[in-house]
Parts: sequence; structure tokens; C-alpha cells
Amino acid sequence: MKVSIIMPVYNSEKFIKQSISSILKQDYEDFELIIIDDGSTDKTSDCIQPYLNDSRLKYFNFGRSGKVKAFN
Repeated sequence: MKVSIIMPVYNSEKFIKQSISSILKQDYEDFELIIIDDGSTDKTSDCIQPYLNDSRLKYFNFGRSGKVKAFN
């Protein structure tokens, strides 16, 4: 069974690398990590870029829409 992990982020450059690394190191590998950037103005996007070569990770940035819309 494939598990979807949804991670909304906003100006998370300080912790995003640690968060992504922790998820990717899990023993269970049948998952997708969906990162929704809610229009970050810091270097969050730059921190995520090196992880995009992992096919389990999907990254979206729709601009500033709020936490509720990011989850939807």
C-alpha cells in the first residue's frame, strides 16, 4: 500500500533539509512525499532542489494561498 505524506511549508529553510532527510530514510519505501510550498520568501525552494532527483518526492509552489488551501 502506497502512503502519501503531505508537507505544507512556508519559510522553512531552517528545518526543511532535516525533515526531508528524515522521511526519505524511513525503512518503509512505498510512499510519496508531496511538498506544497505556500509562497516561501526565504531559501526553502533552494533547499528542496537537491532532493528532487528522488522519484518519491513531488514539489509544488502555487504562491501564497494559505495553509488550508495548501492541504487541499
